[in-house]
Amino acid sequence: MRKFSTSAALLALLQTVGAAGAPILGVTASTTNGTNAGNILNTANGSGLNGGQLPTSTHNAPVVANCWQTDVATGTINLTFALNGLFDVSGMAVWNANGTFGQSSRGIRGVTVLSSVGGLIFNPILGAPAVFSQGPASAPSSAEVFAWTPVTATHVRFLVSSNYGSPLTLFNEALFDGSRPAAAPEVNRDGALVPLFMVCLVLLGVAPNGRPRIAHCKPPARGSCYLGRDEVIQRNHGYQHTVPIDFLTA
Repeated sequence: MRKFSTSAALLALLQTVGAAGAPILGVTASTTNGTNAGNILNTANGSGLNGGQLPTSTHNAPVVANCWQTDVATGTINLTFALNGLFDVSGMAVWNANGTFGQSSRGIRGVTVLSSVGGLIFNPILGAPAVFSQGPASAPSSAEVFAWTPVTATHVRFLVSSNYGSPLTLFNEALFDGSRPAAAPEVNRDGALVPLFMVCLVLLGVAPNGRPRIAHCKPPARGSCYLGRDEVIQRNHGYQHTVPIDFLTA
């Protein structure tokens, strides 16, 4: 966990810790705290960044159009970031409060970083920071970059416990790094891996030898299908085809 002032140093850190993936774009932010100035959406939309949403970009001094501020100082502040999909999140860049008019004292200090799949239950991210460094009393300023072992998530949350001494808390921007999870192979009830193309054949009601494997038919809801524990069921054109999956490992 270090703070950098040059693009080259930021890129070197990402390479050293093995941070995978790329900046996650389309993230939206929300909070249950009141807004004293700015907009919570500014903390994830790239406003204020010079160079786009990249960890090497710098952030301008906070103004209403590029930051978020609440009149809560400590203990109950939360920022929740919806990642717009499922990602293996491997790190983040944060631009804490900065500026020449004392804004840096409003920046986040103590923090717990959590993740969730679905946005309901959150758990702390192992290796994530517990403290954000105080931003400089100047602007523009560089990001503080963090990396950890990838964790699969749809949401990331900051629970803020303290700032740097102000009755107000201000935050500029967060940018998360990650990649889409690799697709898991299909597994049948015996635990054997099933090639995806064979599952597709089953969904079409065709066995590998080209002959339909239909156990029974009855009218179902049209145009839907699902994979059961012991069989594949295809619903299409007014009929339900229940296909034993045992032959996949025969």
